[in-house]
Amino acid sequence: MPHPEFDILPATTDDLDALVSITVDSFKDDSHTMFKEAAFGAGWFKNCMTEVTGQYIERMDNPGKSGVTLTVLKAVDRETGKIVGHVTWGQRSRCLPRIPSRPSCPTRKSRRKNPPKPRKRTKWQRMSRM
Repeated sequence: MPHPEFDILPATTDDLDALVSITVDSFKDDSHTMFKEAAFGAGWFKNCMTEVTGQYIERMDNPGKSGVTLTVLKAVDRETGKIVGHVTWGQRSRCLPRIPSRPSCPTRKSRRKNPPKPRKRTKWQRMSRM
């Protein structure tokens, strides 16, 4: 299997313009984005993404009050050094892989003493095989 022709690296604030450009280009034909641009004015999406992506990069490895650690990675073409893609996700700090200084992820238990009983299916639901 050939080696990939790009590297996956953490994003920095220096990458902000390239990341926003990729996002704006990716959603330029999206009906929801077009609707919001019509409602809030041209350039709204780009301004919003610049602000949000910048905040994400600044919050990397710093969960703050929310307890969510954000990760922003970029894919960089090895030949040109150009950023060709990026991804962002958040993860609750308490659910990160077990490290001696961190507790393990708690198990989910029902918080209700008496969970609700399942509803009976309506005649329409029974007929439509839902």
